[in-house]
Amino acid sequence: MTLYLVRHAEAKPLGGPITTDTARPLTVEGERTARQMGRMLLRLEPHRPLIACSPYLRAAATATLLGEAWPDTPVLETWDELIPGVRHKELLSRINRTSASALVLVGHQPDMTNFLAILVADAATEIAMPPAAMVCLTLATGITTSSGRMHWLVTPELVRAIAPGL
Repeated sequence: MTLYLVRHAEAKPLGGPITTDTARPLTVEGERTARQMGRMLLRLEPHRPLIACSPYLRAAATATLLGEAWPDTPVLETWDELIPGVRHKELLSRINRTSASALVLVGHQPDMTNFLAILVADAATEIAMPPAAMVCLTLATGITTSSGRMHWLVTPELVRAIAPGL
C-alpha cells in the first residue's frame, strides 16, 4: 500500500464567529494550497486513491480540495481515528482493514508527524510538517510500527518552487 500523510492546510484561528476548534475553516491561502497539493499528488498517484480525513472542518476541507484534482472524484471517508489525539494502534488497525492500494490520510499536528515517526523510525524522532505538507510511504501488509518506508516529504513551498504553474 502507498500511504500519503497530509497535514491539513492553513486554517483560520479561533475567535469571532469561530467558536470551536472543530469548526475552523481553511483560509483562502489554505484552500489554494490544498488544491495545488492535490494537483501535485495527481501527477505522482494517477490512480484514484481512498482519501480519509478527520471530521474537523479544516481536515475535511483539505481532503475535499485534494480530491478535486482527479477526474473521477476519489472516495472520501471521515475517520474518527484521525481526530486530534490519534491513538496509533486504532489508526493502524483501521488502515489494516482497508483494501485500497493508495490511501491519503488528512489529519492534524502533532499527530501526523508522530504517526510518521512510529511508522518509519521510533516515537522519539521529530519531523516537521508545516500546513499542507505531504509525506509518501509504502507499507507492507499487516502494518505495524517501524514497518513503513518513507519515500519523500514535500511542502507547498517546495511545490511552488519546482512547479510554479501547478
